[in-house]
Amino acid sequence: TISRTIHKLSKTGVIEIRDPSQFRVLDLKKLIELGHIDGIFEKMTRGLVERRKRLDRLAMQASHNPACYCGR
Repeated sequence: TISRTIHKLSKTGVIEIRDPSQFRVLDLKKLIELGHIDGIFEKMTRGLVERRKRLDRLAMQASHNPACYCGR
C-alpha cells in the first residue's frame, strides 16, 4: 500500500514524515533511483519553465494592450 511504501522510504532515510499528510524528500537522487524515473524530473520541470515563459509573454502582450484579455 501507499502507507507501507511511505514508511519504508522513511526508515531508509529517503524521506521524512512530518505528519500524516506531509513529508519531506531528503534524498531525491535515491528516490529517483528507487522509482526508476531517471530523467522524469527534468522533463517535468522543463514543461513548467516553458509554460511559465509562455504565460509571461502573454501577460506582457496584454499589458501593452489593456483592451485585450485573450493574450493575442
